[in-house]
Parts: sequence; C-alpha cells; structure tokens
Amino acid sequence: MAEGWRGYAGEGGLILNLIKAMSIKKVAPRHRSVFVEAIYAQNVAFEEDRFSPEALLAALSQADRKQVASNYDMLASKKSYPIRNGILSGNCSSSMLDYFPELERWMFVELYALAGNKLLHSIAAKFMEDPYEYRRGWPDITMWKDDEIRFVEVKTPGDNMRTSQKIIINEFVKPLGLNYWLAEIQMA
Repeated sequence: MAEGWRGYAGEGGLILNLIKAMSIKKVAPRHRSVFVEAIYAQNVAFEEDRFSPEALLAALSQADRKQVASNYDMLASKKSYPIRNGILSGNCSSSMLDYFPELERWMFVELYALAGNKLLHSIAAKFMEDPYEYRRGWPDITMWKDDEIRFVEVKTPGDNMRTSQKIIINEFVKPLGLNYWLAEIQMA
C-alpha cells in the first residue's frame, strides 16, 4: 500500500478471522473452514465446538501474539485431516484460505498488535449479539500505519451504502470510535 500503509482489502475477512484465531485457545483442524459467525452462534457440526459465549470472549481477552500466529498457521494449513461425524468419515483439507486466499500471517500479527485485546474484545462482544447479521457490511479495506487503524469503504459512481454497511457503522464504528473512511471513486 502507498505511503507506508499496510493492510487487507477484503471486507471483514481479516478482522473476523483474527477474532476467530483469538477466540479459541488452540484452533483444531476442523475449525479451519468454519466461519466465525457459526462458532459464535454455536451453529457447528461437532458438539466439542460449541463454545460458550463466555469461553470465547475469555480466550480472546487472554490471547497473545503467539496464540494469534499459531492459530493463523492452523487456519491457513491445507494439511489433510480425518473427519468423523456419526456414520460419516473421510478426510478434509479445506482451510480459511479457500475463502480468504489473500490473508497472510503478518496481517493477523500486526493488526492484533495494533488493535489490542481490549478493542478486539469490544468488537467480538458486539458481534456475538447477532453473528449472522454482523458478518456483512464490513468496510472494503482494513489498513494501518504507525498507531492508526483505518476502516475504508470504497464506493464507485452509482454505488450506494447498503443496509448492512449502515448497520456496521451504527453498531460498531460509532459506538466503538473506529476510524472509518469513505473513499468515493471519481471518474474522469
């Protein structure tokens, strides 16, 4: 990115997967392709993956750089692992990168270091209230430089704010004081 800015362009992919990496002390292979909203809503296939809301937020509060990096490695892994659910069994090699191929380890580590447990806990606690609603509408770009994090929504001519984007602004940006920018593309 220009002028020393670093970040990720992919709506909520980075922040939501970082929250997932922080919310589970040690991510299991079966978590690699499970979306964070399913974990937070307890809408998961395996009983052992039904973490209580308190446990998710407690793990997130206690997460450190080592946990974030280690869990990123597991989430991004494509190593095959066995699955068993009732009478069904087989192998799986899916990962977070199947859905968010541009995510990289340094993004998790740097955003975690800059945002910190307190802000990410505040975002996760609000997210937990309605995970399926709050998974949509995140700004297009999450970027940072020095001590500043920006959330940037990009609009082209004729592109209007969607309801889900307005919800994110009203439920997260304003109450949490997130640094939100609207970038409007002008056609020459």
